[in-house]
Amino acid sequence: MPRVVGLPFHVQAFLAAGLTVPADKRSGFWQRQPAPNALPVAETPPNDLVFVHVPYNFGQTISRVAAFGHGQSARDAYTSVHSNLSTVSSRRAFLEANVQPGGRVWGPVHPELLEISAVTGCNIDLTPPKYWPRELAARYFGDQQVFGMLRDPFERLVAQFRGPILPGKQFIESCDVNAAVRAMLEEYKRDPFALNCQLVPQAEWFDAPYPISVVGDVRRFPASVNEIFAAHNSSMLIRRDDISHVRLCTEVWAGDMDCETRALVREVYARDFALLCNHFGYCDMDETCCIQGVPTMCPRYLEARRQTAYHCPDRLSNGTLLHPAGQQAAGTKSTGASPHAAARQAA
Repeated sequence: MPRVVGLPFHVQAFLAAGLTVPADKRSGFWQRQPAPNALPVAETPPNDLVFVHVPYNFGQTISRVAAFGHGQSARDAYTSVHSNLSTVSSRRAFLEANVQPGGRVWGPVHPELLEISAVTGCNIDLTPPKYWPRELAARYFGDQQVFGMLRDPFERLVAQFRGPILPGKQFIESCDVNAAVRAMLEEYKRDPFALNCQLVPQAEWFDAPYPISVVGDVRRFPASVNEIFAAHNSSMLIRRDDISHVRLCTEVWAGDMDCETRALVREVYARDFALLCNHFGYCDMDETCCIQGVPTMCPRYLEARRQTAYHCPDRLSNGTLLHPAGQQAAGTKSTGASPHAAARQAA
């Protein structure tokens, strides 16, 4: 879309999404800037970034806060645009009336991205941008920096199990994360776009022509994303009570995957592990982690659970060990007792 001289960048981005800006908003909060030293009237997302939604990387939370702000009213608005409105035109009309002052229309809030991709059969917002219609991608991304999140593949698969993304209750009733992850990887190998593209490696969102260039660390969410916003002169914050997260089987974690399962994960998500190493220095492909800044994303008695986690040493192609020195031999599990090791996982 050609630039319109005199309009702020966030208004241009709003127009690029196919939305109109009512006249009262053009002369009101859409252009209004706070006076020097004045307190901001609202938290506003960064104007030089555009967010791309990598499934199960807190994209719903980020997009909801960017468009609607905080609290129950923001959650209700997100539910309306994401679940209750079935056409692009109805979503546009709703957004024109409900986006917060200075808000950004990103990812699963964008009216066109909830349509189905002709390439993948998934919602476009869950599809890597290299598969998007060319004109839509150009409108959405423009010349802004692409911002997205990157998550440890083991930990991400646990969250997807707990979602749950698999149909039925077979694995959830027993909280068998190990068997569930194997079933998910079988689904991926059968069809890479299965389960609405939610198993596609994150690395595909780093591919041209619109690769993620500003990378948020899910392991440190929400602090990491708030640091990015601050670095881009944004007052937007993700608060603890903003975060949508999984709640089933709260005591399972990545340490419950056995060595065979972990080897399958390393095979399918090899590029994701390389990105974690390159961007954040997380280079131990056998590491077990969880997100301590988000409720219920780590098991209770975390340090005790570390002692009972599987450790599966292996070597990279250059001979480098995948694990720190001193861990156990391949295919073994630590034997330290956990206060709840035998407890049925809480659903």
